[in-house]
This record gives sequence, structure tokens and C-alpha cells, in this order.
Amino acid sequence: MFIRQNILAYLLTGRTPRGYDALADEQRYDATPVLSQARGADAAAAKDPARVIDYLLRFTLGQAPEHARATLDAFVTANGGEVTGDMIIGLLLLITAMPEYQLTREPTQGAARP
Repeated sequence: MFIRQNILAYLLTGRTPRGYDALADEQRYDATPVLSQARGADAAAAKDPARVIDYLLRFTLGQAPEHARATLDAFVTANGGEVTGDMIIGLLLLITAMPEYQLTREPTQGAARP
């Protein structure tokens, strides 16, 4: 069930289920471009943790459930409250571990996307 999250965790961090990829430190993922659309609409949006959380939830889940927002807000607060590349990676890892993400179905081939 967590194959989707494991793959994303590897792509974001270089961490495999058995440890780190040897090149993980040399080929780090820069997560800040994920916020480019939010930045395009409002430059301050990419610096406001609450708006980043809402954007990432909508980007990955298509919605921003209140319980998920509260959990992610607690994570941001516990880790300094500043939006950084590492913070974005942490948020994406937490979101992809949520049941809502695991249960989101991919559209079938040929099906129209909403």
C-alpha cells in the first residue's frame, strides 16, 4: 500500500527502505520550485507556512482537510516555522504518508482529469 509513498520518499530524499543511496548527498532534490505556482499568484504565499501547507495539500490531495492541516502546522512549528526546501520535503513526505494520499486513485488511461 505504501509503494507510492516509498517511491516519492526515495525521489525526495535518496533514502531507500534499507538506508541512503550513495549519491543522496550529491544529488539533493530542491523542492522550492514546487511552490512556483503559489509564488506566481502571490509572491508572499511561498513564505507563509499556513499558505504553503494549504497549497501542498491541494496540490497532492486536491483538498485541504482540517485535520491534515493541523498535523502539518504542528510539524512546521516544531521545526522552526520557516519555509525552506527541507521543510517542503518534510511536508511532502508527511502528506504522502496520509491515508487520503494512499487512497487517492490515479485516473484510468483515457479518462478525463478533473
